[in-house]
Amino acid sequence: MIELRHFRYFLAVADHLHFGKAAEHLHMAQPPLSTQIRQLEEMLGAQLFVRSKRKVELTEAGQVFLEEAHKVMESVHRAIQGAKQASEGVRGRLRLGFASSAPFGIFPQVLRNYRQAYPNVVLELQESGSAEQLLALQERRLDFGFVRLPASATNIRVESIDREAMILALPESHPLSQHEPLRLQQFSQDRFIIFPRRDGPGIYDRILSWCQQAGFTPRIVQEVGQMHAIVGLVGAGLGVALVPESLQTVHARGVVYRHLEDEPYIEMALAYWDEPLSPLHQAFADMATGRKAPGAIPAGSNESDSADARPRS
Repeated sequence: MIELRHFRYFLAVADHLHFGKAAEHLHMAQPPLSTQIRQLEEMLGAQLFVRSKRKVELTEAGQVFLEEAHKVMESVHRAIQGAKQASEGVRGRLRLGFASSAPFGIFPQVLRNYRQAYPNVVLELQESGSAEQLLALQERRLDFGFVRLPASATNIRVESIDREAMILALPESHPLSQHEPLRLQQFSQDRFIIFPRRDGPGIYDRILSWCQQAGFTPRIVQEVGQMHAIVGLVGAGLGVALVPESLQTVHARGVVYRHLEDEPYIEMALAYWDEPLSPLHQAFADMATGRKAPGAIPAGSNESDSADARPRS
């Protein structure tokens, strides 16, 4: 069986075209080197070198084998480097889930900081509701989830990473669209467009709780799983909606955003396995939660082409 050492021996002789100099380079005696090359030729069934008293030359078979031997050694080098980088947490693949409202808040900043520090880690992104993310984490289909609190699941750690106010999205034609701040009680007779409980029970339950504390039960006319779609329906005049403050970046026609007097808020959290993490996973968790501030790129993290964040269907 041809082993890695045979490639090393062959490349040394091919490089020096002299068995004595090749043996010296390999820190071995010449006779064992000559024996190894003969064994290699026997295993290949082809002569690799033409030997004479005055010189050593590669045969045609030797020239072909030389090209392939270089490729083999380069692949071995890449494999060693890849394994080393993976063990240090600077190379690999992470599967991230995120709630539909996450791209309007802290999520893009986390991705940007992480990709700058760890360009050789491939990020696979999957949008889904908080409940679905927690299930995917339990089934090991995700490595991390960006979920809305409150959220919990067995063997899953959930750590708050951001807090933002909830504001009202109103049709421009609404009688209170030019007033601010507003009180939730003023909307007891309005129709509400809300995120479905099956996708985000935390945010759904909080909205209902806020309304009940304001003295009414909201009249829900639409449940929509995409935050930007909720805003679009508000612009169409179908109702009002409570949305994260960061959603103001969505400039939908016919929609105005107004703050509430008592400033209710929601939290974004990082969800991940409640167990000792690999260096790859620990590095992401530390950066996403702020335990490790963005800074210098770790040693060895930029030794190959940068990896992208890849959406996954």
